[in-house]
Amino acid sequence: LVSRNRYDFRILCYGLRVMSYETPGFPKKHKLWYNINSNLFLLHHPMLSNEQLKKILKQADIMPPQEFEKIIKEAEKYGKKTENYLIEKKIITSDSLYESAAKYFKVPFVNLKDQIVRKDILLNIPEPIASTQQIIAFAADEKEIKIACLDPENIEIFEFIKKKTGLEPKIFLTTPESFDDALKQYHKNL
Repeated sequence: LVSRNRYDFRILCYGLRVMSYETPGFPKKHKLWYNINSNLFLLHHPMLSNEQLKKILKQADIMPPQEFEKIIKEAEKYGKKTENYLIEKKIITSDSLYESAAKYFKVPFVNLKDQIVRKDILLNIPEPIASTQQIIAFAADEKEIKIACLDPENIEIFEFIKKKTGLEPKIFLTTPESFDDALKQYHKNL
């Protein structure tokens, strides 16, 4: 499965092949998967890369690139992810950061905190996929399904959802806190 020059990552979930990545040239921003004893595991990466953060903060006129470089060094000094360090130091709130990120990615922003999602809509994306891919369905009609996510560039999973549901995905960016809050709805009223 793994060699020096080529990686082929595959997932099987509910008997369906979800994704396959092959490299050389494997994009490092994507999540990497592996399957052990039929359990899915995700090798995590930061929600937003330092390069994305730099561009987002510059575009929103929140912080010039030179000042951001200092923040990166401070975060590394304390062993923290830059995104978390910015929020902890109250340089920016999570909502403001992800609203700015939504503008950067040219997708709408949604806050799912305290929003109740109908169970039939929620279950369009099985919980293992929702939690590992960090996507959640929160609304749908006969033509489209609205999906909140933390990585709007995860095109492969959106294509999978389109094939699985037959609905056109409309992608929204949300905060990690909002996502975690919405994810808890899978376990409500069991």
